[in-house]
Amino acid sequence: MDQAVATATATNSDSLALLSEEALIDELSRHCRRADAIQYQLILCIQGLEANLESADDREATAAWLARHGGLDLGEAREQVRIARALTHLPELTASFARGELSHDQVRRITRTATARNETYLIAKAQRIRAAGRKRAAGRRIGGRAEKRVFERQGVRAARA
Repeated sequence: MDQAVATATATNSDSLALLSEEALIDELSRHCRRADAIQYQLILCIQGLEANLESADDREATAAWLARHGGLDLGEAREQVRIARALTHLPELTASFARGELSHDQVRRITRTATARNETYLIAKAQRIRAAGRKRAAGRRIGGRAEKRVFERQGVRAARA
């Protein structure tokens, strides 16, 4: 690991240890949103690369290149290429992903079955499931009061346990 990265990681680890439970939950949520945004950018790059390739053989090499240079195993690299290809035919799903309304995991699942005819329905269903999951999590005692306050700030009412 690069010395600058190691120093930044140690500093961040030390400062995170000083944060309250509520602040840590906020930080974790922020990083999850950033990870989804990065995944979206990765998908855009895959789409751009594939658009510039001339033959089907070249396009098949995209997953192999991604595995070699991106640090993914070949199965995960193929999955990323599959998602990128599917999104080229699903503009509403792409827009929801770009706006951060859906996580990468939700997009991956939706692209397995989505068509132009059912895209809107699947997006709405995924958004309802995500909101219901937040509501259930807010009602759990795992995170205590800090988690409940975070969810309430996000507009999700906690269910009584």
